[in-house]
Amino acid sequence: MDQGENNKVQTAKREAMEEIGADIKITKRLSSTSHVISDGIIPEYQGALFLCFYFEAKLDPFYQEIKLSEDHINYKWVTLDEAKKLDLAQTSLDYFEKLAIEH
Repeated sequence: MDQGENNKVQTAKREAMEEIGADIKITKRLSSTSHVISDGIIPEYQGALFLCFYFEAKLDPFYQEIKLSEDHINYKWVTLDEAKKLDLAQTSLDYFEKLAIEH
């Protein structure tokens, strides 16, 4: 969430538009996690509190062209099992494991 934002669903929709150039419809709020960034990968964020809200969402309308922002070079749709094998932050991998157990 950007400073001053207080609506998680609107933030997720804004982020989707900024990152992939597509409108989404949130179908379910799953959960949230938080941690302090300590891996040093992005030095200016060292020590910052990172909040991550997980939603189930779909493209709305479904057939949209994905237009990645300049921050990204690639994307792919994956299953939950495939997501657990990606090189992601440990908190995300832990959440995917928790989600797999619940479902």
